[in-house]
Amino acid sequence: MIYIREEIREIEHGKADKENNVLKHAPQAPSVVLADKWERPYTRERAAYPAPWVRQAKF
Repeated sequence: MIYIREEIREIEHGKADKENNVLKHAPQAPSVVLADKWERPYTRERAAYPAPWVRQAKF
């Protein structure tokens, strides 16, 4: 929940686009994260691993 709140705060403070952000697109589909083309304003890594512990528990 802490990471979701941080994502909301980024939108509130204008650091993230209101319509095209990691929160709006969650959950990130594997087909999107693994596609050749990436046109989102945040990194693929952030899309695939929104919190540090997700790297260890990704399934």
